[in-house]
Amino acid sequence: MSAFDDVRDGLANRTDVFKALSDPVRMDLFLRIATADEISCTEIVADADVSASTVSYHVKILKTAGLVAVRKQGRNYHYTARPAALIELADLLTGIATAGRSAPAA
Repeated sequence: MSAFDDVRDGLANRTDVFKALSDPVRMDLFLRIATADEISCTEIVADADVSASTVSYHVKILKTAGLVAVRKQGRNYHYTARPAALIELADLLTGIATAGRSAPAA
């Protein structure tokens, strides 16, 4: 298996990250979460002008993609970003750029 195959397979396994970040609402929510140490659902709803159910729906997708961690305290949910998922994605994309540059010109 070549380095390119490894990168392709790695990206194929992370399409959930691309899908999660492709929605404008989710991207907005992710940026709000990523720029805070921790943010509650209540804070997001107040700042983003979306309903709590909308936040819950989209954060669930971000969580499934490994981009967000959720902590429940009493009746409140608190969100934190998981930068490791973005670092992994950046490494995979760098691998594509590197694999493309090392290939002989046709």
